[in-house]
Amino acid sequence: MRNGPDKNPFRGVSDLLARAFPAKRLHHFLSYLIDLVLVFIVSYLVFLGGKSIVESGSGYKKNNARYEEEITYFQDMIVDAHVAEYLNRDAHLLADNEDLSVKMAISHILLSYSKDDTALPDPYQKLKDIYVGSFYDDCFVKADFNNDYLAKFILDYVPAHNENNELINFADKTPNQYFLSFYQKHASSYSSLKFVYPDGEFPYLKPEIANEIYRYLIKDDNFDRTKYDDFVNFYISMLEDGEDIVFNAKSYQNTHYKDYIYYRQKVTSALDTTLIISIVIAYLIVVLTPMLIFKDGRSFGKIFLRLGVMNYDKSEVETWKVILRSVLGAISSIFIAFFLALLPPFNGSSLILYLPYITIGSMSIAMINIILIIFVLASLNGIFMLLTHEKRSLSDLIFKTITVDVTLLDEPDYDEKNESNS
Repeated sequence: MRNGPDKNPFRGVSDLLARAFPAKRLHHFLSYLIDLVLVFIVSYLVFLGGKSIVESGSGYKKNNARYEEEITYFQDMIVDAHVAEYLNRDAHLLADNEDLSVKMAISHILLSYSKDDTALPDPYQKLKDIYVGSFYDDCFVKADFNNDYLAKFILDYVPAHNENNELINFADKTPNQYFLSFYQKHASSYSSLKFVYPDGEFPYLKPEIANEIYRYLIKDDNFDRTKYDDFVNFYISMLEDGEDIVFNAKSYQNTHYKDYIYYRQKVTSALDTTLIISIVIAYLIVVLTPMLIFKDGRSFGKIFLRLGVMNYDKSEVETWKVILRSVLGAISSIFIAFFLALLPPFNGSSLILYLPYITIGSMSIAMINIILIIFVLASLNGIFMLLTHEKRSLSDLIFKTITVDVTLLDEPDYDEKNESNS
């Protein structure tokens, strides 16, 4: 029965430890959870302050500026290649590939109408009324070699940047022939899309297909989005292939991409290190400090649950054990970095969790790898508590300590699973 000797949880318990019964597993867990929540809160506050300090440093500013430059360089390159389009260059914001595909769908609908104006109602005005804004201004023309993204990429950009065939090896084809085969190859993956390929002219959708896409775009009654989805996926696949061609060019991979990787890791390492240090500092503040003040290994979680720690021989736990256990506890709490990274300013960004943190030769270790390893080790420590009769964790066994409940005095020694029948 939990009936503490008094109502003050902060009262010293040294005189009661020898008579106390081993703490229940639930109370072990609750005290740990209280400490973990406090560490989480303090870690976040410490991290915000530490991040501000790190980001104000000249080294970080230089590395981050170079990192941002390399992002801009690549984005400028794919925009120049006509396989992407900016919404906001200063914010590194590119238009979604689906939005680019919608623009091309509009141009294709207008082209199909011009080929057979009996199959389609005049689509121009309704599309113009719905798709407003500067982003769509250039798509209300018939699709042709001069305004199609992939056509401009293969016919204009590639020939001007294709030294040693590093982008595309045209072999015995002209750029125009290669473009048409590129188009046909991707369209063949979507059986519902039917294109007409007039000799030497720009391919166009059969009017009945274009009409189905048009009806979806204007949300006509009983519209079916199947052909719209196929067209979007078809065009996105071409844009992605074009971007891959630019990305994999040796002239980019051997220069700017290497610089991008280098400075990205500098930025990532600085932030990850700050996060780890913040968790360790928070743990020492939230857990170790009350243990040193209130003695008997009592953190706030243990204080609120009226638990204490003593040596297995019932002597007072030594300070060096408390400190060393706290250091190990701080390390084992690093897994909460996963949850901290879900909060602002990162909001789950891959920058701090999944990108390389430490590189050893060809092997890269990300923060998520460290988190998973530490979580497994922390879980292993708790598993021992489930397996041992006296609910001793692995750290208890190593340091020859035991956690007891000072509200349960002079109790008989029985298994927790039998307590309900006692």
